[in-house]
Parts: sequence; C-alpha cells; structure tokens
Amino acid sequence: MLQAVAPQWRIAFLWCLGPFLWVLGLWSATPTEAGATASQWVVVVNGESQNSRTIANHYCQLRGIPSRNVIVLKDVPARESISANEFREKILEPLLAEMSARGLSSHVQGIAYSADFPTAIDFLSDTLTLKDRSHFLLPTGSINGLTYLYRICRAKSPSVLNMDINFYACREAKFLLEKSPPEILKTEWESFAKELETGEASKAKAMLEKMVNQFPSHCGLTYLAARLWAKQDKPEPAIQLLEIALNQGWCYRDYLVNDPAFEKLRELTAFQVLRDACPEISWDHQRSRGFDARSFWLPSGVPSNVEKEGMAYLLSTVLAVTRGDGNTVEEALAYLRRSAEADFTLPEGKFYFSKTEDVRTTTREPQIQIARNRLKQLGYDSEVVSDRMPMFQQSCLGVTMGTPLFNWKASASQLAPGAIAENLTSLGGAMATMGVQTKLTEYLRHGAAGSSGAVVEPYTIEAKFPHAMIHAHYADGATLAEAFYLSVKGPYQLLIVGDPLCQPFAKPPKVKVEGLQNGARLNKKVLLRLSCQDATGDEKPGRIDLLLDGKLTNTFPYVDRLSFDIGSDVPPGAHTLSLIFTDSSYMQRKWEYQAAILVGDKGNDIETKVEEPTKTGPKSHNHKIVVTGPEKSQLRLMHHWETVGQIAASHGTFDVDLEKFGKGPVRFHVVAVEGKAERMSLPIVIESK
Repeated sequence: MLQAVAPQWRIAFLWCLGPFLWVLGLWSATPTEAGATASQWVVVVNGESQNSRTIANHYCQLRGIPSRNVIVLKDVPARESISANEFREKILEPLLAEMSARGLSSHVQGIAYSADFPTAIDFLSDTLTLKDRSHFLLPTGSINGLTYLYRICRAKSPSVLNMDINFYACREAKFLLEKSPPEILKTEWESFAKELETGEASKAKAMLEKMVNQFPSHCGLTYLAARLWAKQDKPEPAIQLLEIALNQGWCYRDYLVNDPAFEKLRELTAFQVLRDACPEISWDHQRSRGFDARSFWLPSGVPSNVEKEGMAYLLSTVLAVTRGDGNTVEEALAYLRRSAEADFTLPEGKFYFSKTEDVRTTTREPQIQIARNRLKQLGYDSEVVSDRMPMFQQSCLGVTMGTPLFNWKASASQLAPGAIAENLTSLGGAMATMGVQTKLTEYLRHGAAGSSGAVVEPYTIEAKFPHAMIHAHYADGATLAEAFYLSVKGPYQLLIVGDPLCQPFAKPPKVKVEGLQNGARLNKKVLLRLSCQDATGDEKPGRIDLLLDGKLTNTFPYVDRLSFDIGSDVPPGAHTLSLIFTDSSYMQRKWEYQAAILVGDKGNDIETKVEEPTKTGPKSHNHKIVVTGPEKSQLRLMHHWETVGQIAASHGTFDVDLEKFGKGPVRFHVVAVEGKAERMSLPIVIESK
C-alpha cells in the first residue's frame, strides 16, 4: 500500500479560541467526508444489456470512473417492476458484497445504476407486520430510493415508509435545537445542566467536554450549552461556546442576535465580533451540507460516528432509463456529455418556479419563497411564472413545475447545461405506464442533467418530492445527487435519473500537481509539488485523500509538497493514482486529479498491441489484442474488473468481440499472473461503433 512519510493526519476544528477551550479540550477528529468525485462512486452495469454496457462505457470514460468501481451484474431481472426479495437477492446484496471484496466500502459515497435495471420495487412483504399502514403510503419504492435506504431495505423493515426517514435532508433550522441533545445524551445533559445551575462549573465543563467530543459537529448542542452558561451570567464561556458553534456550522445570525438568552451579551465587543462573523441563513431552512456515507445522520441533520443514534445512507441515481417511456441511448449519452461539460462553469441565467391553479403547485407555494430567498443570498436570480412552463427563456438554470402533461419543446425555453428540472406530478417516474402523464425523461431529452418522478401514485405528500430548495442546494455547490437527497425527506418512491456527479455551481479546490503525469514511472519515494489555483478562504483545500486503483490508502493535510512512499506490497505494473482535494467549506467540495502510473522496472512491463479487423462483414467488430507479459506469467484480460479472457502463457493474442461489451470506449486491462503475484497493463481503450 501507499504509506505516508508524515504521521497520520488529525486536525482540530477550532484554532486559538482562548483558555476556556484548553480546559475543555474540545478538539474534533478528522473532518468528515462529503461530496464525491469519480473514485467515490460505483457504476453498476446489467451485463445482459447492450444499452446498459454502452451507457456505462461512455459514462466511465467521461467521468474517469476507475475500473475497480465498475460492477457488472449478470442476473438482473428484465422487468421494470420486481419484488423486494428479488431486488435484495439479485441486485443489492451482490452489489454490496462485491464492493466489500474490492475494498470500496470504506470510501464510496454513491451508486449509479446504468440502463436496463428494474425501476420499481414491490416491498409489500416487508410491511405485513404493520397494523395500520396508511393507504397513501403504497409499498412500492424506486431502485435508487431503496438503495439510498439500503440498511433499512436489507433489514426488511417497514420504516422505509417513514416520511421523515432521510435525516440528511434539510429541514427547518429549529430541528437543530428541538432534536438536541441527541437521545443518547439525555441523561448526561440533564446532569450537566444541574451541575451548572448549582455552581459546579468544573464538573459541568468536564461533562460538556465529553458530550461535544462525542458529537463534534453538533452546533445545536454547543449552542444550547452556550445558552445555559449565559443564563448563569457567565459571559466568557458562553461567548467561547458560541464561537465553537459557529465553527461547527451555526449560521443563523438573526436568531442568535434576537435570542433572549444572550441579551446581556449583546453590548460586549466579543459578542459583536461573533455576530458579524456569523452567516445569515434563514431560520426556515437548514443550510446545505456535504454528504458522508460513513456518517450516521441524527434526526437534527447532524452527522455522527455513533451508529445507534443515527442513519447511514448511500447516494444513488439511475444514469438512464431506455425502456418503456424512457430515452433513447443517443439522448442519454447527449445529456450525460452535456452535464459532464457543465461542471464548475457557474452558468448565468435564472431559476424558474411555476405557480398555477393546479394543486401540484398551490400546495407547495410556501417552499418557493424560501428557495428564492436563499438563491438571492447566493447571488442568483429567480422568477415565479404563472404558466405551466417558463416560456421563451434562453437560460433556465433550474425549473420546478407542477402539471400532469407538458411538452418542453413547446415552451421555446432552453435548459442551461447542468440544470435540474422538476415536475411535481403523480407518475413522472412510472416508466412502464406509458402516455398517462409526462415522464421525467422529457426534461432529459431536452438537455437537463437530472430529473425525478415517483414510480407509483405518491399522492400529494410533500416529503416524497424534492423541496424547492433543491435549486439552492445545487447553487451552493452540491453535486446533483446531493441536491436531490438534501431536499427529499421521504425518498423511497422517487426515481432519480441523470448524472449524479454534475456540479455546475461548485467552486472546487483545483490544484496544480507537479511530479505526477499520465504514464509516469514512480519508484519508492514520490515527491509532488502542489499549488492551489483560484481559491480563497474556505475554498482552499484542507486535506488530500490518496487512492490507488480506486482504493483509499491514506489521508494527508494539504501541503505544498506531498511526500509518500510506494510500499513493497504495491505490485509492479500499471496503476491508477488519484488525489482527491477537499476544501474547508461546510459543503466539503472536492476535486480529483487522476494519473495512470507505472511501478517497477521497464523491462517487466506488459506490452500490448491492438490489431483492428481488416475485413468487413460479420466479424468486422472483432479486434485482436496481442500481449507479451513477464516470462513464466499467465495472462488474463479484464473489462471493468470482469475477467473476459485467459491465456496460459506469457505471450498470446486475445480475440475480442466488441459487440459483447456495448458501444463506445470499451476499456480493457491485461493482468499478468505469476503465482500469487499480479501486475496490470496500462488501460487499453478500443472505440466500438
């Protein structure tokens, strides 16, 4: 493995906050992971589907998805609707088992299903123990909804139906205080408050230290502690705790200023400095935040490492639906290319919200102003239109409508590259129910990066649909997948289709890397020179994750010169080395630098040569890959980590029928096996037309 020269990184979440903090010892562990890049997503392919293979080929090439992160399933049911047991047995369990076997479970943030997967999952059998199931909560979920709730789905629990099950989703900010302290701390909190009230400050400090160290990201907990100290006329510890809360993410200036608990502090200079430093996010909605698959999210929306206190999730979308009322493969490839090109472009235009007499828009009208206020704070224009669609607009950055039928082309409006377009209606994701209502695929056909719809009648339950704030989360730099799950509290029925990695509004910590180029040969010790480009404040990188062949191997603090050793257990041959830079913002935005590298002496490299067919006709798609490996080795041909050919010699030719692997850029590797030792070739990409 790759080994750090310096000790493993641990960083405090506070700097120089005064002597009180030294008494408490309030230091956090390594910051949580959030957001995602190519090496943190898994693409799942239906091995029996040409469409699925084709779309995966193109998407992996567009996004730089490592071969290790592509999982091909061979026994996927060829239907739009399957039972929950079929889903678990044929899709979810094999997928999770393969992720674990490949060492991906430690850092993967999301699952993207390529085309030709069942989109609707019937889990009636999981709800039979319920005495009173509301007839408004039909037991049919989407493939990505049940993947997001994978822990609950594996447990066959009916709590999938809970309309408040997604604790990662943003709610009203009051949840930070109403759901604090966490249930696990109720007894400790009561003891802390009692000790403080009776004047036992030293005991209270020790108790608070323990609680905050257990939940280092919980700004609501710290804020409430500051309140209690202020009520005891202890301004210094109260202010210092408020400073901690701000560093943890407290961003509600107006609420802070008007809180009666801090009335006596308002004239103090230290309080005024905090007041001016505190962002002003409206109390009616929590701020956007980065996702972390390894965290257990609390009901207050705070990530924790305490498993029994929260929920863990996996982001999930479907790249394309090409059956039923879906898109053509060509349409899918067009919107995936467009969305990849939209990253970090900061497009100009407006967000549009439709408000008509239709109940689909009137019931959600209060959401619109909340979203518009936040978009304005972020510097983006928005408009409410009285038509079903925004008409004759040249750059729609995002759209939320509510109508059973629509024809986007008739609007003469243009969706900006990377746009999320939403229509709140009953059957937008019921892909086998053709012609009843306009499907989410209508937006994708006209260039949206992503859209969603329910796979079965959802009724007018707001929690099942994306909140209008989805556009504000996106504009704040979230990836498309994050934006969706930040805005849906009960996601089990929602089919989300599009590019999960698209992030047109993000300002990532782009870093120039010197000393690591494609094809570079690296020996034991590696020294890289890093320089951050166009980043200020919290946009600067705070840490670096180092991945080898898609596996997380180490984490470093961001430095201008990064030194690490390639350990003796890294086999010679070709590898993919990735550096993921994460900024210091609350969104934890990321940027990934990838390079194919060679380890070991040149004389032991695997040599490959592709011979294209010389004849036309039935075998015009056959290619030959001529391979020479190290002496006494045996050869194995792999496509996306799937073995597709073997030769019991160190030299030979693989006869490759490209039609078996879909169209587009088909990526192969050759593995030379010598006993238990394996080495890999550089990637071989053949364009299949």
